[in-house]
Amino acid sequence: MPHFFLCNILSLSYFCSRIKTKQVMKKLLCMLMLSTMMFPMYADDIDRDDENEEEEIEFVMDGIPNNPTMPSRPKTPIRIPHVYKCNYTLTFEGVHPEYTLYIMKDGFVEYFTEVLPSMQKVQLPILPTGDYEVYLVLGDFLFKGVISVNS
Repeated sequence: MPHFFLCNILSLSYFCSRIKTKQVMKKLLCMLMLSTMMFPMYADDIDRDDENEEEEIEFVMDGIPNNPTMPSRPKTPIRIPHVYKCNYTLTFEGVHPEYTLYIMKDGFVEYFTEVLPSMQKVQLPILPTGDYEVYLVLGDFLFKGVISVNS
């Protein structure tokens, strides 16, 4: 930050030496001071973003037939989805097929929805604190993962 402030002071002093009126110099000095005061607020916002960092959900595949290929494309191997959780939002990375998403706790379905290929984000309902199983179903394939919810 001292470097940022020093550069602004030097550039302002050079600019002000070319200006003849004191009123314009005062306005520029006020703008400089305000911009310098805003910089620490921006740095504080960056620190708060670390608390809401996305975490990847690790899926394992279940129900694998002898030849694991996608039902609609017979020669394409099945890929484990890359899904990230941040608060109550699931983010799907890249292009993906249509899934049915189930959020389960103790064997009961808490929430389910269709995840279309055009959807990159799915907003989950507010759930009580605890660990939940995440199931993504694609035809005969089941991808299982676990998420933690902290209210």
